[in-house]
Amino acid sequence: MKYANVNHYEPNRPDLKNVGQRIKHAREALGLSQEKFGELVGKSQRTISDIERGEVRLFLDDLYRFANILEKPVVHFLEDDINEDDLNVILIREIHQLPTVEAKQTLLKMIQAFTAFFTTKS
Repeated sequence: MKYANVNHYEPNRPDLKNVGQRIKHAREALGLSQEKFGELVGKSQRTISDIERGEVRLFLDDLYRFANILEKPVVHFLEDDINEDDLNVILIREIHQLPTVEAKQTLLKMIQAFTAFFTTKS
């Protein structure tokens, strides 16, 4: 599978109720009401309630905004529902967000060391 154009990749859809529950738990852990969280992310309290119950589809842009406000990585909300192809796309998007070439090179070295460690263990 090619990953050159991740903007046109159609991932499997995660279970909206699971994602909503994870959002709710993260929001509550920060002591945010639905109303206050809604203000921070630009959504109504009603929409936040619908999202947390899994009744509204959540767009990736919204999920990134939610994750930032809730101080969690995006994958936290998708953990059990993410397949390998989706994970690859998310990883590429995260790498693209790194601010400098140096940061990307450092990450690459870390990944290579991590990979070497686990491939020599098997």
